[in-house]
Amino acid sequence: MITIILILLVMWSIYSLFPTIYYKYCRRPSREGGRLKFTFDDGPHPEFTEKVRCILDEEKEKAIFFVVGEKAKRYSEILQNLKESEHIIGLHCYHHSHPITWGPIKTYRDMSRAKDTLEKLGINPKYYRPPHGWVNLSMLYWVAKWNMKLVLWRFLPGDWNEGMSSDVLFEKIKAASKEGGIICLHDANHALGSLSLAPEHTIEALKMYFESR
Repeated sequence: MITIILILLVMWSIYSLFPTIYYKYCRRPSREGGRLKFTFDDGPHPEFTEKVRCILDEEKEKAIFFVVGEKAKRYSEILQNLKESEHIIGLHCYHHSHPITWGPIKTYRDMSRAKDTLEKLGINPKYYRPPHGWVNLSMLYWVAKWNMKLVLWRFLPGDWNEGMSSDVLFEKIKAASKEGGIICLHDANHALGSLSLAPEHTIEALKMYFESR
């Protein structure tokens, strides 16, 4: 029994753990020429995403929005607004769960369903970011087969935490801007219908950041 468990653990490590460690910690995204590149996860949200878009548009700042398929289906008009503002819409997932338990079949079903949802809305996603930045070999296969690019981040301020104030988040964004690279923020909570107000802090921190430039 112990031998079987060890074999399964090794297989899981090769399939999921090692790819995640490599892409999150060994192959960090570049500094983007010293420029801060904004990305947003877990939307679209009927209120927060629009507020983020308006701030970015006012500052003539372009971002990548990694969207959740079931939310994109419900709030498709928000995606059209993002497209009209020339922001990039990337693939995140269909249902937001942790990929630590995703096998090859689950991975394909989630990715393909999310991709199909976006394509039906006239969006051909070129970038993919897995939930929680957790990577497995199946993801890498489908990303390559669909001619997409895996995009993680250089900075993860943790703005999903409702207890993080906009002042603290502003300081983290400002510090990241001094180095440059991809920053991962959130324009919605990952759960559909969530009442979390954490994105409000993100919105206020964004305003503070652009006002300080």
